[in-house]
Amino acid sequence: MLSCLVRSPVPMDEDNAQAPTRQLRNLKFVNNVIANVLSIVLNLFLIAVIQTQAKKQLRHYRKVLLLSTIVDLMLASLGLVLQPIYFAPNGIFIILIDGIIRPLPQPWTTVAVMLPLFVMYLLLTIVPVSFIYRYMLICKNTEPSSRVFVCLIGAAIGVSAGYTSVWTFHLWPSSSASATTNNFSKYLDNEHWYLPDGGIPPFSAAVYVSLGIGMAFWGSVGVCHVTISL
Repeated sequence: MLSCLVRSPVPMDEDNAQAPTRQLRNLKFVNNVIANVLSIVLNLFLIAVIQTQAKKQLRHYRKVLLLSTIVDLMLASLGLVLQPIYFAPNGIFIILIDGIIRPLPQPWTTVAVMLPLFVMYLLLTIVPVSFIYRYMLICKNTEPSSRVFVCLIGAAIGVSAGYTSVWTFHLWPSSSASATTNNFSKYLDNEHWYLPDGGIPPFSAAVYVSLGIGMAFWGSVGVCHVTISL
Protein backbone atom coordinates (compact mmCIF):
# COMPACT_ATOMS: atom_id res chain seq x y z
CA MET A 1 0.00 0.00 0.00
CA LEU A 2 2.73 2.46 0.88
CA SER A 3 4.12 2.18 -2.62
CA CYS A 4 1.25 4.43 -3.65
CA LEU A 5 1.73 6.74 -0.67
CA VAL A 6 5.31 7.64 -1.45
CA ARG A 7 4.82 8.08 -5.19
CA SER A 8 4.92 11.71 -6.24
CA PRO A 9 2.49 12.80 -8.98
CA VAL A 10 5.52 14.00 -10.92
CA PRO A 11 9.10 12.77 -10.38
CA MET A 12 11.02 15.28 -8.28
CA ASP A 13 14.74 15.86 -8.27
CA GLU A 14 16.76 17.73 -5.68
CA ASP A 15 16.45 21.07 -7.44
CA ASN A 16 12.68 20.74 -7.94
CA ALA A 17 13.09 21.06 -11.70
CA GLN A 18 10.23 18.61 -12.16
CA ALA A 19 8.04 19.68 -9.25
CA PRO A 20 4.31 19.42 -9.99
CA THR A 21 2.94 22.65 -11.34
CA ARG A 22 0.15 24.53 -9.64
CA GLN A 23 -2.09 23.74 -12.63
CA LEU A 24 -1.47 20.01 -12.17
CA ARG A 25 -2.25 20.22 -8.45
CA ASN A 26 -5.45 22.15 -9.19
CA LEU A 27 -6.46 19.42 -11.63
CA LYS A 28 -5.70 16.82 -8.96
CA PHE A 29 -7.80 18.77 -6.47
CA VAL A 30 -10.84 18.84 -8.77
CA ASN A 31 -10.41 15.15 -9.61
CA ASN A 32 -10.22 14.22 -5.91
CA VAL A 33 -13.29 16.28 -5.05
CA ILE A 34 -15.36 14.59 -7.76
CA ALA A 35 -14.10 11.09 -6.88
CA ASN A 36 -14.55 11.48 -3.12
CA VAL A 37 -17.99 13.09 -3.35
CA LEU A 38 -19.10 10.26 -5.64
CA SER A 39 -17.66 7.73 -3.19
CA ILE A 40 -19.48 9.34 -0.25
CA VAL A 41 -22.82 9.37 -2.10
CA LEU A 42 -22.50 5.75 -3.22
CA ASN A 43 -21.44 4.52 0.22
CA LEU A 44 -24.33 6.34 1.89
CA PHE A 45 -26.65 4.73 -0.65
CA LEU A 46 -25.09 1.34 0.07
CA ILE A 47 -25.62 1.80 3.82
CA ALA A 48 -29.27 2.60 3.19
CA VAL A 49 -29.64 -0.49 1.01
CA ILE A 50 -27.96 -2.72 3.60
CA GLN A 51 -30.17 -1.38 6.37
CA THR A 52 -33.49 -1.46 4.53
CA GLN A 53 -33.29 -3.84 1.59
CA ALA A 54 -31.03 -6.67 2.73
CA LYS A 55 -32.74 -10.00 2.19
CA LYS A 56 -33.38 -12.37 5.04
CA GLN A 57 -30.48 -14.66 4.14
CA LEU A 58 -28.06 -11.73 4.30
CA ARG A 59 -29.07 -10.46 7.72
CA HIS A 60 -26.17 -12.28 9.40
CA TYR A 61 -23.68 -10.50 7.11
CA ARG A 62 -25.06 -7.03 7.76
CA LYS A 63 -22.41 -6.24 10.37
CA VAL A 64 -19.42 -6.94 8.12
CA LEU A 65 -21.06 -5.23 5.16
CA LEU A 66 -21.68 -2.12 7.23
CA LEU A 67 -18.16 -2.23 8.67
CA SER A 68 -16.38 -2.09 5.33
CA THR A 69 -18.80 0.50 3.97
CA ILE A 70 -18.36 2.79 6.97
CA VAL A 71 -14.55 2.61 6.74
CA ASP A 72 -14.77 3.42 3.01
CA LEU A 73 -16.98 6.38 3.89
CA MET A 74 -14.47 7.60 6.48
CA LEU A 75 -11.60 7.42 3.98
CA ALA A 76 -13.56 9.28 1.28
CA SER A 77 -14.60 12.01 3.75
CA LEU A 78 -11.04 12.55 4.98
CA GLY A 79 -9.75 12.51 1.42
CA LEU A 80 -12.26 15.18 0.41
CA VAL A 81 -11.37 17.50 3.28
CA LEU A 82 -7.62 16.93 3.56
CA GLN A 83 -6.30 15.46 0.29
CA PRO A 84 -2.86 14.75 1.81
CA ILE A 85 0.14 14.62 -0.49
CA TYR A 86 2.87 12.06 0.21
CA PHE A 87 6.11 11.98 -1.74
CA ALA A 88 9.71 10.95 -1.13
CA PRO A 89 12.35 12.93 -3.04
CA ASN A 90 15.85 11.56 -2.50
CA GLY A 91 14.82 9.34 0.39
CA ILE A 92 13.06 12.13 2.32
CA PHE A 93 9.44 11.32 3.19
CA ILE A 94 7.37 14.53 3.01
CA ILE A 95 3.67 14.99 3.75
CA LEU A 96 1.41 18.02 3.58
CA ILE A 97 -2.24 18.95 3.15
CA ASP A 98 -3.59 20.09 -0.20
CA GLY A 99 -7.34 19.77 0.28
CA ILE A 100 -10.30 21.94 1.21
CA ILE A 101 -8.76 22.61 4.64
CA ARG A 102 -5.32 24.10 4.08
CA PRO A 103 -2.91 24.97 5.42
CA LEU A 104 -2.84 23.94 9.07
CA PRO A 105 -0.05 25.01 11.43
CA GLN A 106 2.09 22.35 13.03
CA PRO A 107 1.53 20.02 14.76
CA TRP A 108 -1.99 19.94 13.28
CA THR A 109 -0.70 19.21 9.78
CA THR A 110 0.94 16.04 11.07
CA VAL A 111 -2.17 15.06 13.03
CA ALA A 112 -4.39 15.67 10.00
CA VAL A 113 -2.33 13.61 7.56
CA MET A 114 -2.11 10.73 10.03
CA LEU A 115 -5.90 10.36 10.07
CA PRO A 116 -6.33 9.14 6.47
CA LEU A 117 -3.17 7.06 6.84
CA PHE A 118 -4.73 5.33 9.85
CA VAL A 119 -7.98 4.70 7.97
CA MET A 120 -6.08 3.28 4.99
CA TYR A 121 -4.38 0.81 7.33
CA LEU A 122 -7.76 0.06 8.90
CA LEU A 123 -9.19 -0.67 5.47
CA LEU A 124 -6.65 -3.50 5.23
CA THR A 125 -6.80 -4.79 8.79
CA ILE A 126 -10.59 -5.20 8.81
CA VAL A 127 -10.34 -7.76 5.98
CA PRO A 128 -9.32 -10.53 8.44
CA VAL A 129 -12.28 -9.47 10.61
CA SER A 130 -14.63 -10.13 7.72
CA PHE A 131 -12.86 -13.42 6.97
CA ILE A 132 -13.12 -14.69 10.56
CA TYR A 133 -16.76 -13.60 10.79
CA ARG A 134 -17.68 -15.40 7.57
CA TYR A 135 -15.63 -18.46 8.56
CA MET A 136 -17.56 -18.83 11.81
CA LEU A 137 -20.88 -18.37 10.02
CA ILE A 138 -20.21 -20.80 7.17
CA CYS A 139 -17.85 -23.41 8.64
CA LYS A 140 -18.92 -23.38 12.31
CA ASN A 141 -22.56 -22.55 11.67
CA THR A 142 -22.55 -19.97 14.42
CA GLU A 143 -22.82 -16.20 14.38
CA PRO A 144 -20.14 -14.42 16.43
CA SER A 145 -21.54 -12.47 19.34
CA SER A 146 -21.42 -8.70 19.41
CA ARG A 147 -18.63 -8.91 22.00
CA VAL A 148 -16.49 -11.08 19.71
CA PHE A 149 -17.18 -8.78 16.77
CA VAL A 150 -16.20 -5.69 18.78
CA CYS A 151 -13.00 -7.43 19.96
CA LEU A 152 -12.07 -8.26 16.36
CA ILE A 153 -12.62 -4.65 15.33
CA GLY A 154 -10.60 -3.52 18.35
CA ALA A 155 -7.70 -5.74 17.25
CA ALA A 156 -7.85 -4.26 13.74
CA ILE A 157 -7.87 -0.74 15.17
CA GLY A 158 -4.95 -1.60 17.46
CA VAL A 159 -2.79 -2.89 14.60
CA SER A 160 -3.64 0.14 12.46
CA ALA A 161 -2.90 2.51 15.34
CA GLY A 162 0.43 0.77 15.92
CA TYR A 163 1.56 1.31 12.35
CA THR A 164 0.31 4.88 12.33
CA SER A 165 2.09 5.66 15.61
CA VAL A 166 5.43 4.71 14.03
CA TRP A 167 4.90 7.25 11.27
CA THR A 168 3.68 9.83 13.78
CA PHE A 169 6.74 9.37 15.99
CA HIS A 170 9.17 9.96 13.11
CA LEU A 171 7.21 12.78 11.49
CA TRP A 172 6.20 14.67 14.62
CA PRO A 173 7.64 18.21 14.52
CA SER A 174 9.99 19.19 17.33
CA SER A 175 12.41 21.99 18.08
CA SER A 176 15.34 19.57 17.93
CA ALA A 177 14.37 18.69 14.36
CA SER A 178 13.91 22.28 13.18
CA ALA A 179 17.30 22.46 11.47
CA THR A 180 16.64 19.24 9.60
CA THR A 181 13.16 20.41 8.64
CA ASN A 182 14.64 23.61 7.24
CA ASN A 183 16.90 21.48 5.07
CA PHE A 184 13.86 19.58 3.79
CA SER A 185 11.99 22.81 2.98
CA LYS A 186 14.09 23.20 -0.18
CA TYR A 187 11.83 20.63 -1.85
CA LEU A 188 8.89 23.03 -1.47
CA ASP A 189 10.80 26.27 -1.99
CA ASN A 190 9.51 27.14 -5.46
CA GLU A 191 6.62 29.00 -7.06
CA HIS A 192 4.52 25.86 -7.47
CA TRP A 193 4.15 25.44 -3.69
CA TYR A 194 4.11 29.02 -2.40
CA LEU A 195 1.06 30.11 -0.43
CA PRO A 196 -0.72 33.39 -1.25
CA ASP A 197 1.40 35.11 1.41
CA GLY A 198 4.57 33.84 -0.28
CA GLY A 199 5.41 31.29 2.41
CA ILE A 200 5.95 27.54 2.21
CA PRO A 201 3.01 25.35 3.31
CA PRO A 202 3.42 23.56 6.66
CA PHE A 203 4.72 20.03 6.20
CA SER A 204 6.24 17.08 8.05
CA ALA A 205 9.33 15.22 6.91
CA ALA A 206 11.56 12.33 7.93
CA VAL A 207 14.39 10.32 6.43
CA TYR A 208 12.63 7.50 4.60
CA VAL A 209 15.46 5.00 5.16
CA SER A 210 15.31 5.31 8.95
CA LEU A 211 14.75 2.11 10.93
CA GLY A 212 11.28 3.03 12.17
CA ILE A 213 10.01 4.08 8.75
CA GLY A 214 11.48 0.92 7.24
CA MET A 215 9.76 -1.24 9.85
CA ALA A 216 6.44 0.48 9.15
CA PHE A 217 6.87 -0.05 5.41
CA TRP A 218 7.72 -3.75 5.61
CA GLY A 219 5.05 -4.27 8.23
CA SER A 220 2.58 -2.79 5.77
CA VAL A 221 3.81 -5.20 3.11
CA GLY A 222 3.14 -8.07 5.52
CA VAL A 223 -0.37 -6.84 6.26
CA CYS A 224 -1.04 -6.54 2.52
CA HIS A 225 0.12 -10.12 1.96
CA VAL A 226 -2.19 -11.42 4.69
CA THR A 227 -5.08 -9.36 3.34
CA ILE A 228 -4.59 -10.62 -0.22
CA SER A 229 -4.36 -14.23 0.97
CA LEU A 230 -7.75 -13.88 2.66
